[in-house]
Amino acid sequence: MAAIKEASTLRNLEDITECCICCETFTDPRMLPCIHTFCFECLRKTGLEMKKRPGHVMPCPLCKEEFTIPRNGWDDLKKNFFMMRLMDITTAAKSSDQSTSILCSSCKTRNQAEASRHCVQCSKNLCLQCSNRHQKHNPSHQVRRCCTESKDAAAKSSATAFCKLHPKKPANLYCTDCSECVCTGCSVDSHKGHSCVNTDSASVEFRKEIESCIENVSDCMLKGSAKKVQMEQEKVKFLSEMKAIEKKVNRRGQELKALVQKHTEALLEELSSIKQKRLKQFETENGEVERHLTLSESFRQYCTEVSTNGSPGSICQLMSNLRTLSNEMRTLMESCTERKLSADQIFLTKTKLNVSTERGQKWNVIGEIKG
Repeated sequence: MAAIKEASTLRNLEDITECCICCETFTDPRMLPCIHTFCFECLRKTGLEMKKRPGHVMPCPLCKEEFTIPRNGWDDLKKNFFMMRLMDITTAAKSSDQSTSILCSSCKTRNQAEASRHCVQCSKNLCLQCSNRHQKHNPSHQVRRCCTESKDAAAKSSATAFCKLHPKKPANLYCTDCSECVCTGCSVDSHKGHSCVNTDSASVEFRKEIESCIENVSDCMLKGSAKKVQMEQEKVKFLSEMKAIEKKVNRRGQELKALVQKHTEALLEELSSIKQKRLKQFETENGEVERHLTLSESFRQYCTEVSTNGSPGSICQLMSNLRTLSNEMRTLMESCTERKLSADQIFLTKTKLNVSTERGQKWNVIGEIKG
């Protein structure tokens, strides 16, 4: 159980000491005002890619909070000594857990050489060859001999912070005016007249302040966690309500479809009734006209026969009846031909579905969503 816990702690340390830009262990870690830490070279290269120069404002690569690049250059960015100590502790923990020699962290070959040197500023373990090359490119860095040590010893050896201006001298004083750690030489030179106290005594008060910060942050985290739970509950409730409304909309749509179908069938039935009635009227009128035409044709043939083959006496006797029948035929035919068909015109009046409301919105046949 203890071994599992130690392995978990080691993994956490490795995550903390990893740069989110290069995804490697920090090299010369520098801390921004937003407290996020990055490798010195990673920050510098990122700034160059963004065409940023000293004095320019640049966003943090992680949280995007803006900071001003020091006017004296990237070297003036604060070193994260605490992160450097964590890196040393992580290295020592790896060595202790694996029970093997510390390997060089800069070797480019497949088989890393055993480390015999340690750079205080970069918190890197180096073999002799890499150490010589490192010192050549970084003459101000302090490189020490390293040996296998326990985790506690590693933590103790890395507990000393070094002066930014004098990398070889321990920064054992804290300037309250400038809020930075300085060495004894700086306290009587560039910080002359400033209020400088021993880092041990200053750290006591800072630890109390840190505890207060932790308490405040913990309180905020509790509120944030409670808010997150509340938001999740409200989200579940909201989705449930949306699902219920979707069902209502679909059900309303089905009801309207059924209603439209019912009304369609009613209109078609009414139209069919009117159609049958009118067709019957047409047939009646047509039959009457055909009957009159038949009678008229018979009368005309009779009159032609009388006129052609009748004797003078018979013509004189029939003339009165023929005259009367002719007038009756004319009257009946005129009444039939002059009679108008049904004047009622059949048409469809559409129901208006695009009625505008007072708010200028289109009326929806299904309903209206409010909220």
